[in-house]
Amino acid sequence: MAWTYVMATISAQNKVSSTTLSGYPFANLPVGAIIAVQCSTDNPAGPEGETNYHSLSDSKGNTWTKIREQTRSPAGSAADGVTSSLWISQLTTEILTSDTITLTVSTAVTAKTMSAHEFSAGAGNTWSVAGQNAAVGNTATPSVTISGLPSQEYLFLGQIGIEGPEADTFTDDPDYLWKIRTATYGGSPTSNIVANFSHRIATLTGDTYNPTLDPARDWATILGAIKEAPAPGVSETITAKEFPMSYFMGAPVAKELRSHVSGATLVKVAMTFPPQIIKKGKAHELSSKWTS
Repeated sequence: MAWTYVMATISAQNKVSSTTLSGYPFANLPVGAIIAVQCSTDNPAGPEGETNYHSLSDSKGNTWTKIREQTRSPAGSAADGVTSSLWISQLTTEILTSDTITLTVSTAVTAKTMSAHEFSAGAGNTWSVAGQNAAVGNTATPSVTISGLPSQEYLFLGQIGIEGPEADTFTDDPDYLWKIRTATYGGSPTSNIVANFSHRIATLTGDTYNPTLDPARDWATILGAIKEAPAPGVSETITAKEFPMSYFMGAPVAKELRSHVSGATLVKVAMTFPPQIIKKGKAHELSSKWTS
């Protein structure tokens, strides 16, 4: 297993009252690529805490998993804080530079930011979310922790959205690799949103993401732990039209069955033949578990 950061592939922002923000990739994103997307926007009116204002899609119809969304809103009023969300997808359809990834907010907001980042895992491997957590506040020392994970290698994704200008000083957690800072511009300092995305690849049982701000601002930060895993096994049904006579002579033993599936030759090994096949020697269905 081996996580690798490939590149930052989208950085997008706008400052106009609307429900969407779209970005074009800097390079084509191939099938199998693992893409993490961070979004930070003005918050809609509503209570502070875990929320569900953001959704994510792309023009090719890939499926996106929300790792976490969190809102800082000290008074529950629109645009008095920030909403952050963190997403991940393993692409089943290539996203070209002419395609878009789009953030949709449930109600129109003004300041919006988004960045996307490509990662790769071991050949043929997939991923799952092993843990996630979020925190909000108005301090100069944001902090969010994940703990209690089994010890193994994780891709830790750290993201923070801040209500404030890009000119503020931001110092990332020294254990993390800071990859991109995306911000809106113009107007008063608190009319803007600035977002930072970082990652860490490490074998741990948990971690804390704690950048520092100067000055203190309203913020919402998210930490996700992504686990790499082998691709799941595939179930397949094989229909044997004729069995060689040698299959039925003596005790049943492991034999190879060759079937043509979608133009490719696959070799299956049947460890045990059901008794009815041994007795009849006719066409029967064998269900075999195999891993690609």
